Amino acid sequence: MIVVEVKDFSGWLIRQVEIRGYFADKAIDSRSDDVKRIIQNHAFEEATAAADVLENAIEGDVVTLRQILGKETVTVYAKALLTNEGKWVESEGDQEKLNKLKGHRAPESVIGPLLTTTLFSRLLPQDGQKPPDIPKTLKLLQDVRLCVQQLLRPARDHLRPKINDLVFENVTPGNPDSASVDQSRRPKANPLVDYEWLRFQLVEDSKSAAVWTELRRSGLYKHDVSLTLVTMLGDRTVPLPSTIRTASADSGLTPPPNADRFFLQIASPLTTAGALFLFALILLLLIALAFRTDLISDTSGIRRPDGIRPYSLARAQMAFWFLVIICASLFLWIATGTWHILNETCLWLIGIGSGTALGSAIISETDAAKAPSIPQNPLTRSRSESLDNFRQQLDAAIAEANAAVATAQPELATQLTARRDALVKQKNDLRQMPQIRWRRLLRDWLTDGDVYSFHRYQMLAWTLVLGLFFVAQVWTNWELPIFEKTTFALLGITSGTYLGFKLQKSQ
Repeated sequence: MIVVEVKDFSGWLIRQVEIRGYFADKAIDSRSDDVKRIIQNHAFEEATAAADVLENAIEGDVVTLRQILGKETVTVYAKALLTNEGKWVESEGDQEKLNKLKGHRAPESVIGPLLTTTLFSRLLPQDGQKPPDIPKTLKLLQDVRLCVQQLLRPARDHLRPKINDLVFENVTPGNPDSASVDQSRRPKANPLVDYEWLRFQLVEDSKSAAVWTELRRSGLYKHDVSLTLVTMLGDRTVPLPSTIRTASADSGLTPPPNADRFFLQIASPLTTAGALFLFALILLLLIALAFRTDLISDTSGIRRPDGIRPYSLARAQMAFWFLVIICASLFLWIATGTWHILNETCLWLIGIGSGTALGSAIISETDAAKAPSIPQNPLTRSRSESLDNFRQQLDAAIAEANAAVATAQPELATQLTARRDALVKQKNDLRQMPQIRWRRLLRDWLTDGDVYSFHRYQMLAWTLVLGLFFVAQVWTNWELPIFEKTTFALLGITSGTYLGFKLQKSQ
């Protein structure tokens, strides 16, 4: 909720009509030709001032008359009016004469004396040979007053907040009919100036989604923005001149720092901290488990020469979509303040990743059942054990195997020899393994044994590309993306090809 104080809105509106002259508007088109001529001649401000003078003269408001006409012109009016009433006394003081102007009078009794003033004579020049047409003059001023009222109401109803050149078309004043401020709560420098407080509830809905998207691009946290109000005059959107001030800016107190700046904060720092902590916890836990356990490893596949299980491309894809979707959901929670329930796209991505991992696990389990009694890499190690220590254990195991073969009974020699040869091959393969960890990771993902496979590369590449596209759509549109069926078909084809080659290799 923002509260905007509007100073002299009716005066600003009158000046806009004065400056622009005639423009298409129902309030103007329905007026008399005399009023239209006044507007076309850029005399609308004088005409409304004359209507205000007439109203205050009828009510006998001397203070306001002096404010509008000035001291000398009020004296001219007072002399003409009191002379007509037989109350003019030349010897009386100015204040005594003005006091006689107080009290309600009929419009017909004040309009004649008012026509002698400079304002009225300039606006409504009279033919000296003819008496003034009092009814026509009163009707003209009444028509001017009615024109102002009919311009004012739709202009107030069409007030919209504008932030950084972005207009909230769906945000209307919450109190257009009760916006006037009690003048005791707002000191006035000018008794003719009215103040209004208009309340605007800035909410996000389907109509303002595009505006909020642009505002989020300017920053989610506390930052400077420009704020003003705009309204419709005819077919044009016109901005109101605006100044950012605090409530105490007009008092004698020293204004606080940044009193002339308007700050906008969309995202909550507390929500951001909570979301970042949650995502960091999920990410770090996944990384820790991935390096210390077989969370994303091929648990049924052949171990690598370094004694640990290879990382599974299918399980890595499942973990990738898991992290991307969680990150997108938390980001949208930070940016919009609402939790976005997963859409069909997210469910399809999770389903394809999980189905691929499940199919891969079933095929690997079948391979394990067909494996010989002596595995390809018989010596194993845990992920927490260092590679140097494993090399020492491998050398010791080979020496022990050689000794066992030399002293083995004939019926056990064949089995012990096969184990020794497997250990020697494991040592040789270990020497040929990449020494850098990320290269070993790519080897796990892109090879079937020792052969690099394009279908694995294709699956990895399309997963990364679509993941980047997913994140870009979230950042651009501030919502979870919706993939087309052809995109899901592409993912299905790459995953199916991966499983097909894996199945073919196992047979």
